[in-house]
Amino acid sequence: MAFKPNYRQQCAERDRKARAKQAEKLKKLHEKSEQRKAERDRPEGDHEENCLNAQGRQAAQPDRSTEQAGSAATDFDYAAAAELFLTKRSGGPRGRLGYRRFASAAEAIRFAIEELPAARILGVFMQVGDLRYDADGIRLLYQRHDYPLERSRADRGA
Repeated sequence: MAFKPNYRQQCAERDRKARAKQAEKLKKLHEKSEQRKAERDRPEGDHEENCLNAQGRQAAQPDRSTEQAGSAATDFDYAAAAELFLTKRSGGPRGRLGYRRFASAAEAIRFAIEELPAARILGVFMQVGDLRYDADGIRLLYQRHDYPLERSRADRGA
């Protein structure tokens, strides 16, 4: 191996750069953590996410899923896989959730609107990808003109 006159100096410089890079990463991580804490500690009305409280019921904050349904009205994918969550009344104080998975969102919407009793649809929400839709959002998607499945006779007149 050949003699390198500045070898130790170069090693020290690389170590300093690595430590500075690591310190910068930690600083960014800490800033993101503080930002998340600040968002979490904001008053309830400012949260944009849908949360479930300890009893499994929806929190008092308004559900944003109808806004999502309205904003996604132009590009909703009815062919995407969907998950439907249903509240079960016999679950006791915790209010268990029923779960059904559908190959397409159109089938999940049809099931929720046409097959569930009207009183039971109030506790239903559907998840398609990262978006969640409550009962009102599901109804809006069912009523859109580009809904791919045939509607039941009772719903055509409405």
